[in-house]
Amino acid sequence: MSLSTRSAIALSLLVGLAACQAQGPRITSEAASGVDFATFSSFDFHAPLSTDRAGYHTLTTQHLKDAAERELLAHGVRHVTGNPDLLVNFAVTTRETISQGTSPRFGVSYGGWSGGGMGMGVGVSTGGGVQSATEGTLTIDLVSRETNRIVWTGSVAGRLPRDAASRSKSIIDAAVKAILDRYPVPHQATP
Repeated sequence: MSLSTRSAIALSLLVGLAACQAQGPRITSEAASGVDFATFSSFDFHAPLSTDRAGYHTLTTQHLKDAAERELLAHGVRHVTGNPDLLVNFAVTTRETISQGTSPRFGVSYGGWSGGGMGMGVGVSTGGGVQSATEGTLTIDLVSRETNRIVWTGSVAGRLPRDAASRSKSIIDAAVKAILDRYPVPHQATP
């Protein structure tokens, strides 16, 4: 087998395995049928927000509001405090998961050594360790103030990094952007 053929095989195995093991966030959205989203030009936040269950405004809520305002403004929807077209609400849930690491893991190596020889190796492991993780879901609901019905909802769900507490603002910013990128009205051009 030639060097270029081995390189191509190793590269294709690595790409295929990386794709199988990638566990990025799951993003979903749904719009109510028959809704003309171009008619919504303003929003405010639902009172009280579901992220403020304890009766006070949390840091999580403030990060969510800042990110949602930034993203909705990018879609041409401005924040007003009186008679908005849309009310925005958030729901955040987390759950601990424990899993047995039984899925097989694969590794491929390719390289050369002094003296001009080439080598390639493939390894397989069956796992077996117990793993715990925190999974989180953020949902954003947009409610028509006029009809008091949800007109659009979007969610992102996935595994939270172990340092999520120290990076909550950046994680929230990315999650809100990923959700509102699916809002039916495209981003407005910035002057």
